[in-house]
Amino acid sequence: MESGVASSALLELDLILKNGNIADEERFDVFNALMVEFPREMIAPVTHGSLAASISLQKTYAGIRSFYFDSIHIGVAIQADGIIVSSDAAFDRISEVKRIGLESL
Repeated sequence: MESGVASSALLELDLILKNGNIADEERFDVFNALMVEFPREMIAPVTHGSLAASISLQKTYAGIRSFYFDSIHIGVAIQADGIIVSSDAAFDRISEVKRIGLESL
């Protein structure tokens, strides 16, 4: 898969927006706008394989706080191409993926 977005990232974004009391209409607008930027074929799905990888990562990196969604994003990346694009340098500690910084794009 060429550069894409993990479906887990979209779910996490929606949870952040919802917990931030963003109105439903605004959340709707956000995801409609994202559909233009990231069409369906660019979305890497969460699968049973990526979730299994995620659980393994959670055991391996048990000391990392708030690692649940990050581990799912990494699991999806492992299943796709082993690359994760993020500004979060904490991903550099995860040997299973290669991080590309947003600033380098």
